[in-house]
Amino acid sequence: MITKKHKTNSALQNPNIPKLRFPEFKGEWERKNFEELFIFSTGKNIKQNEASREFKTPCVRYGELYHMYEEVINEVINKTNLDKSELLFSDGDEILLPSAGEDPLDIGSASALTVKNVAIGRTINILKPLTIGRYSQIYVAYYINHKLKKSIATLAKGVSISNVYNSDLKKLNILLPTLPEQTRIANFLTAVDEKLQALKKKKGLLEQYKKGVMQQLFLSELVCGGLEDDRIMDSNDDEKNPTILKSKKSKFRQLRFKDENGKEFADWEVKKLGEVLIEENVKTTKSNQHRILSSTARGLFNQDEYFTRDIASKDNTV
Repeated sequence: MITKKHKTNSALQNPNIPKLRFPEFKGEWERKNFEELFIFSTGKNIKQNEASREFKTPCVRYGELYHMYEEVINEVINKTNLDKSELLFSDGDEILLPSAGEDPLDIGSASALTVKNVAIGRTINILKPLTIGRYSQIYVAYYINHKLKKSIATLAKGVSISNVYNSDLKKLNILLPTLPEQTRIANFLTAVDEKLQALKKKKGLLEQYKKGVMQQLFLSELVCGGLEDDRIMDSNDDEKNPTILKSKKSKFRQLRFKDENGKEFADWEVKKLGEVLIEENVKTTKSNQHRILSSTARGLFNQDEYFTRDIASKDNTV
């Protein structure tokens, strides 16, 4: 259980004591410069066409740190076909940060690489422990991502592509509690992330399930077209249009609900949109009379929420 200090506690006045803390830990956190903690290095070049899931040697390239990995890397996705003599391998105690990116904030994305013998690509700043037992690499990765990301972004150089070098990272400071408290924090945050990943996986499976069910509940345009033609057929046309009849009897009934008495609902009807809807075209009489909606790939959103501001003209009565 994590406890929160009362407002009267000196922790609120001391920046080296956290406001939220596991109750078994006391005392101030220690402020350390990066140069006191880390050995700095960079990886070796692994081109995009030299990395694939089908190759043999596990590897991490800098672009993957943005979209494939989060704070902790326990399993590596890609592999390389390069000769091992051309590669730099991990010891499982590294913290990786991309040294280049289009968005300066991306450069502050730290990942703790806990796996040994992984080839580390170029354009990655590598932090290794100067002294064993001074810090938890997972704690440091979380700390960098949530406390130092903006500081790292301010160190970035370049216009279209931003770069941060190891020499820049040496200027940074970090707050360290005792190693047991670091480990406690790292374990807690890792457990939360594992639950989040499990929920994301469950969400993905439910989305697939929903998609499959909807494909069976609703008719495709092709089948609907057949049913529309079927509606105007004479009863003697069955033999002339066996495909249309088959569409109605099989595809139409792949998945259907029943009523409270266990009986099937009536067959669906095919209607033109104009038969069930009417178009409403009404002018507003004053500006901003109604909230403005934007149609996006993800659906309809209030314009001020989607763009964080209104982009329509000030006078929208015209």
